[in-house]
Amino acid sequence: MAVNEYLAENADDIDELLMHVEVEIPKTGKLSGKNFCFTGAQNSGKSFWIGLVEANGGNIKSSVSKKLDYLIVGDSPGSKLQKAQELKKNGCPIEIIDVVELQKILDG
Repeated sequence: MAVNEYLAENADDIDELLMHVEVEIPKTGKLSGKNFCFTGAQNSGKSFWIGLVEANGGNIKSSVSKKLDYLIVGDSPGSKLQKAQELKKNGCPIEIIDVVELQKILDG
């Protein structure tokens, strides 16, 4: 009962705090549970594509690792491409695609 008593005694303070909290419901969609990383310049801007991935439930990662599902490659990719190619060569199932392929996944 100690929890119930605490909540009852502090209800006003808790209500005040909750006014400053924004609940973020995880997005779900075609890309749910998949991890994406971008490298190089992207058509329509990188932020556009990141927003599209997130809106469809995908997670954005800032670096390449074994947990990555897709590396989205644009113009003048950096060292992320080399790292992904090396991981792929060693058996890691990273898909290396461009935004055209990403759009096909979203449309499919």
